[in-house]
Amino acid sequence: MSWIALIAKESKLPISRIAAGSAMSGACRSAVLGVVGSALDVIGDPKRTLEHLFFFGLLVIAYKLLHSLELERISAEIEDIAHRLRVRIIDKLQRAELRHHEQISPAEVNAVLNAELPAITKAVITLFNAIQSGATIVFTMMFVGSLSKTAFFFVFFGSALTLFTQAAIFRRVRADMAAAWADENALNEVVGDALEGFRETKLDSRKRVGLLAAVTRMSGALLVHRKKIQRLLAQQLVMAQVSYMVLTGLVVFVAPKLDASFHDIILKTAISMIFLMGPLNTFVGALQVLLNVNSAADNVMELEETIDQLASDESDRLSLADNWRATPIETDVVKPLAFTDTVTLEGICFVHQTTPELKPFRSGPIDLEIRKGDLILVIGGNGSGKSTLLHLLTGLYQPTNGRILVDGVPVTPGNVQAFRELFGVIFSNHHLFSRLYGMDQVDEARVEDLLAYTGLTGKTHYRDGRFDTIKLSTGQRKRLALVELLMDDKQILVFDEWAAEQDPQSRTRFYDEILPELQRQGKTIIAVSHDDAFFNIADVRVTMELGSIKTFERRSDRP
Repeated sequence: MSWIALIAKESKLPISRIAAGSAMSGACRSAVLGVVGSALDVIGDPKRTLEHLFFFGLLVIAYKLLHSLELERISAEIEDIAHRLRVRIIDKLQRAELRHHEQISPAEVNAVLNAELPAITKAVITLFNAIQSGATIVFTMMFVGSLSKTAFFFVFFGSALTLFTQAAIFRRVRADMAAAWADENALNEVVGDALEGFRETKLDSRKRVGLLAAVTRMSGALLVHRKKIQRLLAQQLVMAQVSYMVLTGLVVFVAPKLDASFHDIILKTAISMIFLMGPLNTFVGALQVLLNVNSAADNVMELEETIDQLASDESDRLSLADNWRATPIETDVVKPLAFTDTVTLEGICFVHQTTPELKPFRSGPIDLEIRKGDLILVIGGNGSGKSTLLHLLTGLYQPTNGRILVDGVPVTPGNVQAFRELFGVIFSNHHLFSRLYGMDQVDEARVEDLLAYTGLTGKTHYRDGRFDTIKLSTGQRKRLALVELLMDDKQILVFDEWAAEQDPQSRTRFYDEILPELQRQGKTIIAVSHDDAFFNIADVRVTMELGSIKTFERRSDRP
């Protein structure tokens, strides 16, 4: 069982401890039946009946205390497990190299964190009750066996046959649930396209019709699996109820014919059968929950294994430069490298291949020297390798060959994160945060000044540790990203086509005022640009073509 394996791996409570607690509460529940059965023999004796009532009350109290204590303890532990898994998966995703991160489906991560883990925690009470009911069934069968071997034979083999048929249906449902999970992930991606691509589909009826057809097709495939699952689960429930009815009929009508002494204990046996109905229904009903939890546990473990496997396969899939192998995991906030002179790229090469079926994109060899205080413009056509250069320069992509030096010191596994800390970047598809993460004490007046500086006064405000809205136009979002970048106060600032979505006034101000002012503050600036009217502001112009530097031009009037 995947969920048992997951709990055994992650829980601080031993599985044996959980099983023992369930067995004890199940024993108390079954002992109640024993007291009731014994009380039937002394029903005419008030004194002994009162004694049985006393023991009955003690057992009920003991059951209540044991059941409550174990259920609360296990529920708390499962919530702790979900918390640890949630944090650990996010931590691994954050620590992963960018090339690994790009191969992991966001829809799958969202499904695991927002659906599968909650499904596991919500099912814990049902599953614990199932374990306790299983213990109750065992102890009740032992009680029935003490009454009559014939009755025990019918109850044992009848229950075993019921569970066997349930297990057979269980295996069939599990296969369909795995297929349904894959269909749900595919459907979630298309639904995301429908929600995020509303403007594009509104303008293109063919696109809208095609997207709706894809939703209909994928939802239909999911529907087939879901209907089959529901049909099998209905059969499972009906078979359990029919099996119980047949078992009751055998005990009441057939057993007395096979055992003449059975007439003396038929009332106790009938009460036992009625008592057994609750635990059996709970146990069988829990099998349906178990299917969902098992599938959820499979998906949680598979996601984490995928993340780990991508990291462990790095050296097998790529022939990395030796000084970049096995980048260690940083556990604390890292201070940036000392940078007083130059950042140098020497013979940097890179192969970018997301899947084996696609032709890889090759960059390099790239040789580039960046001097402290430079204002560099990177130009080139679409697909020329500008963004790849930025990812290599900032340490987000590991080079296949070559090396990077800061003030003559090579970037190595031991200092690569410190190297990354030099950079503040606004990507072309930049993710905008509503909070200034990592800043313990934020100068709110400074934030408001920067909002005014970037023309965002009245568009958003910084209150209670966050911006009250980030639902802005594309250009305004880039300006808010600039506010966040300036609050970080990094040494090297990188802008990936920042001005592309700005209005003419903001674009002109960016090149004529903002970049020169940042340069006067001692910042080193690297900006990808298509705005040839402003190329004259650059100290250095780098032209990219087919993944390599075509031209490198440094102004002669600047050292």
